[in-house]
Amino acid sequence: MSTSAITRRTFLRVTALAGSAAALAACAGAAPAPTQPPEPEPTVAATEAPAAEATATIAPEAPTAPAKYSEAPMLAELVKAGQLPPVEERLPKEPLVQPVVEEIGQYGGIWHHCNVSIGVMPYYSFEGLINFSMDGNSVVPFLAKRWEVNEAGNEFTFYLREGTKWSDGEPFTADDLLFWFEDIVLNDELSPTKPAWLKTKGELGKLEKVDDYTIKFTFAHPYGTFLEWVANASWGMLHPKHYLMQFHPKYGDMDEINSKTKEAGFDNWYQLFGNLNDRLVNPDRPTLGPWKLMNLPDDNPRIYERNPYYFSVDEQGQQLPYIDGHQIEIVTSTEVLNFKAIAGELDYQDRHTNIMNFPLFMEGREKGDYRVILWPSWGGADAGVMINQNAGQQADASEHQQLVGDFLRNVAVRQALSIAINRDEIWNSAFLGLGEPRQMAPLKDSKYYEEGMETVWIEYDPDRAGQMLDELGFDQRDGDGFRIAADGQAIDPYIAAVDQFGPWPDTAQLTRDYWNAIGIKATATVEERSLYYTRMAAGEHQVAIWDTGGNGHVLIYPYWTCPYSTSSRIGPLSGLWYQSGGTQGIEPQGDLRRVLDILDEASVEPDEAKRDELAREIFRINLANLWTIGTVGASPMVKGIVIVKNHFRNVPDWPICSEDAVHTPANVVLAQCFIRQA
Repeated sequence: MSTSAITRRTFLRVTALAGSAAALAACAGAAPAPTQPPEPEPTVAATEAPAAEATATIAPEAPTAPAKYSEAPMLAELVKAGQLPPVEERLPKEPLVQPVVEEIGQYGGIWHHCNVSIGVMPYYSFEGLINFSMDGNSVVPFLAKRWEVNEAGNEFTFYLREGTKWSDGEPFTADDLLFWFEDIVLNDELSPTKPAWLKTKGELGKLEKVDDYTIKFTFAHPYGTFLEWVANASWGMLHPKHYLMQFHPKYGDMDEINSKTKEAGFDNWYQLFGNLNDRLVNPDRPTLGPWKLMNLPDDNPRIYERNPYYFSVDEQGQQLPYIDGHQIEIVTSTEVLNFKAIAGELDYQDRHTNIMNFPLFMEGREKGDYRVILWPSWGGADAGVMINQNAGQQADASEHQQLVGDFLRNVAVRQALSIAINRDEIWNSAFLGLGEPRQMAPLKDSKYYEEGMETVWIEYDPDRAGQMLDELGFDQRDGDGFRIAADGQAIDPYIAAVDQFGPWPDTAQLTRDYWNAIGIKATATVEERSLYYTRMAAGEHQVAIWDTGGNGHVLIYPYWTCPYSTSSRIGPLSGLWYQSGGTQGIEPQGDLRRVLDILDEASVEPDEAKRDELAREIFRINLANLWTIGTVGASPMVKGIVIVKNHFRNVPDWPICSEDAVHTPANVVLAQCFIRQA
């Protein structure tokens, strides 16, 4: 291993320094009691550096740029032929110095990869103002070299890397970001609904250009989670004004725009604009990422070639990416993709590698000349049993459905249902022994973790579960031995799953069996995905299986811990109420409302330590209520079984995998991966 390699311990130390001091601070709290949430710890004030001119600088110091730069041989030839400027002129004055995982890489090679759709490249060719660290706990510089936040927590100033260029050589400046905000976000035809993450308490923020390489966001209220949102969403902020303005009525000739709109088969200019602004379908659109699309959507494979103006270098000054190109073959099914992975035809594959094929992946390593890397999911529950607190409250619900809903809204019932589940059996059969039996709680590497969170109500004890139900008054049974509701009918919740991941149908069916065994006439159904989503949004599901990805950044991805939207299976109709500002849906009560209040409080809390404590309180309330009953978590089920050819290097074996919030592998920065040449 090269002396420039980063070990896991070193990387965690570096990223801890890269964020604010509190960002990675672990908190050791009291273990939650089995019947109630732990008492909140006293709030600890954040330790902050003295503010300079009423401004708290929270961005890390930039690594020292190398004294000399070099480039890929294919680019050096173009420079020699006069077709490209020298590398020093293509890089910004202060390029991003990207640490490597194992060793300084070699140039060359084509990365072969598969997918079942075209919409995946942003994860692999990431571009954003800032990014999440590899461990997922903090944010780090990317296209912005640093940032400052005022003491009030409502102004965010970002300093861009002067001299950064789009893939066609045109400058990337504050004007591009102003174009995004003023001409896309504020344009009602392009953006009839304004992004929620650009608002505080319902008020849209403002963006101003300070100078060519400095921008400032200002909000009416403090915005504690804004930096996380920028890391999550900023690839949607980056639009090449110099290219797109010709298709925008504010800048272009409307007659020409209308002509092009008609020629392309669209009815309105904004449809044409959206199509030409899509980096996944338009090869003419410039990019800031390490690889640029070269062919049309119907072409297969999708071909990407290195961006000669990419703004990052390694620690020795070699311009990234190392790999010349990236080819994504679009296949007809995940089964085809998995066969190709097992056959050793793919250089790096982290998507759609079915966990149920894990034994085959392991068996084929030598023949396929690849290794298998496991990235644990960060969500805490990879097959969460999500119990709809709006069950039976939909307008057309029958009396019996209302009674079943009332049964499921009883916290003691959910505790009994939890200990009726044999997690070890689910772990060993449905998950093949990968991950660990646990409740939906943060992983131990998370800054939100508290000792014992993951073990609340997980001990398998069906006898106690049955006794608890008896004591709750559900002791009457029908002729088949099933417990009955007040209407004399069996309590018969159904469990909905989709065949999205292998363990989900098995988990649903095993959970049905465990609940049947304690007298609950549960049924399990595997629904087609579109039907599942339709029924979920309508509040028709009683129990649904899904994973809780994104929980590691619960304050910006609260779908599983709060009734945040119609996708929140613990309360989709209350999620509709929240998103509609109380004009639709069902107003949540009690703790279901409390977690939303905490979420709102955290979003405007400028103190990071206080925000972290509020996030922990959301998890405590969830563990006290068990709206989601965890089965197995920390497994590589979601994008975490990574098949990597032995010559494909700089792939870490220890990052946290969070596709939803962190956009893994965007946090891995695959531009620093390389293909070892023979």
